[in-house]
Amino acid sequence: MNFLKKIENRLIKSGIYGFVLGLFIGILFTSQTEIVNTPQDTKIFNTLSIFEYIIKLLRISIVFSIALIIITIIFLYKSEKKKLSQ
Repeated sequence: MNFLKKIENRLIKSGIYGFVLGLFIGILFTSQTEIVNTPQDTKIFNTLSIFEYIIKLLRISIVFSIALIIITIIFLYKSEKKKLSQ
């Protein structure tokens, strides 16, 4: 637990940066239209409402944020372990 207290500032920064990065990537690569295939082999183009689009962007941002926090914990744990072994 002492390890997490020591790196709390870095974890908060990585969470914020991951959220912002996920938001940028979500805006760039998430379409506001969806293609739905029907059983009659036709395609329907469905436009998402602004609320659905924002929820989709937030979901991507939260996943990026959590992933970056986990990567930061692993990286800092390995570097701390390396310092202690020297």
